[in-house]
Amino acid sequence: MSARDLLRRLILTRRDRDRPPGHAVAIPRNVIASLIATSFEAIFIPILVELVGLHYMIAVMSCMLVATTISFFLNKYWVFEARSGRAPLQYVKQIAVAGGSFVGNTGLIWSLTEYVGLHYYLSFIASNVLVFFCWNYPVSRWFVFSDGHGGTRGNETPPAGISKYSRPARPSR
Repeated sequence: MSARDLLRRLILTRRDRDRPPGHAVAIPRNVIASLIATSFEAIFIPILVELVGLHYMIAVMSCMLVATTISFFLNKYWVFEARSGRAPLQYVKQIAVAGGSFVGNTGLIWSLTEYVGLHYYLSFIASNVLVFFCWNYPVSRWFVFSDGHGGTRGNETPPAGISKYSRPARPSR
């Protein structure tokens, strides 16, 4: 596959809308979507702190709220291509994910800044990387944009011999 084909596959949405994009496409797309939302934060946090004079935590929290909405629309329509899901319910789920991300990021930023002594901006970068891989991507994929079958819209191929609609067998005692 040429670099052009790879770039085209990564950027463009697929014609096969019955299946979600695989991890090889969804993770890079999610990284790009997160970078877009985080870029908003990265630009406006220093402006709000240094130029406007807000406390760094108020600036972080304000920018996170806007970045959550940016992230939701990019995730729904591009990263996971979840056009068939109910947007209001998915947005409520995204708010729950954002709440976890908010707690994780603000706690890490505060801890790294106040206790470790990192500059607030380095703390911001470190916490965003950690929270992305440990919380945002996995929970968005399997909770926000899932239909309850364990994968995005439940269309990922289950292991051989197991229906995606069957319940797992209970272990014998």
